[in-house]
Amino acid sequence: MKLGAYTACLHDQPLPEALKILKDMGLTSAEINAGGFDPAPHLPIADLLASDAARQEYLAQFDQAGITLTGLNVNGNPLNPDPEVGPKHAQDLRQAITLAGLLGSAASSPCPGCRPRIRAAGPRRGWSTPGTASSSTRWTTSGARW
Repeated sequence: MKLGAYTACLHDQPLPEALKILKDMGLTSAEINAGGFDPAPHLPIADLLASDAARQEYLAQFDQAGITLTGLNVNGNPLNPDPEVGPKHAQDLRQAITLAGLLGSAASSPCPGCRPRIRAAGPRRGWSTPGTASSSTRWTTSGARW
């Protein structure tokens, strides 16, 4: 079993220091933010997409630290109907999927369909939150992006 952490909590540290902190805590893997709601300070996305040498140097940092890169995380909402949010998060996710394939890792988006500004009386249920547009309306509106 591998135990790791999502490095967004170490956003103020450079990647080598973040990996050292994880290793010193006894962790063996890291999930790196690749966009969405949070920036990607540990992932030079454009450089890594453009250069095999950059990807090899990037992965070498993990090897040197004794940490496995377990995934890229786009903690965003690619289905958000807000034209300032959804399309950017969707692009971040597409880039993360492409980059994850090039790095031999995984990519995820943990919030597809979630509406982050909804204040519901009960628990949030992304596609069925009371007081929001119906599931079919949301699907029709945001499905065109994909």
